[in-house]
Amino acid sequence: MAPNAITHLAAPVRAQAELDNAIRIRTLHRDRWIDYPRANQALEQLERLLTVPIRERMPCMVLYGDSNIGKTQVVAKFRRLHPATFDEVTGVEHQPIVAMQMPATPDQHRFYTALLFELGAPHSTTASLSVLERLARRASAPRTDE
Repeated sequence: MAPNAITHLAAPVRAQAELDNAIRIRTLHRDRWIDYPRANQALEQLERLLTVPIRERMPCMVLYGDSNIGKTQVVAKFRRLHPATFDEVTGVEHQPIVAMQMPATPDQHRFYTALLFELGAPHSTTASLSVLERLARRASAPRTDE
């Protein structure tokens, strides 16, 4: 590549542009955050929800839209900003963000099974709906020790 051909690029990007073709192509295929107003608006709303004091009925947010518009990337970025922490004393992992993909054919049984999976709660997928619901409520109940 000619030395002046990439001088308009920012230094980190310029370093990537100078890599061999196979590495550059692999780099291009990685997930990446693209900053745009609606995504930032969703992140800001999620941040506001995270600051709500613990109460009996915590608010939540459903992020929906057409395919391939960035919903999964917004959630992934938010989860990266707020990773789970492990309490060495109690041996408990604190997961501030619970996010899940809705099942392709959503019904209550599949919903609670997916939620319990994301919460890391032990459950049987063959359990009755009432058992799954009770487990999900118990596993996601606000902690009063904070």
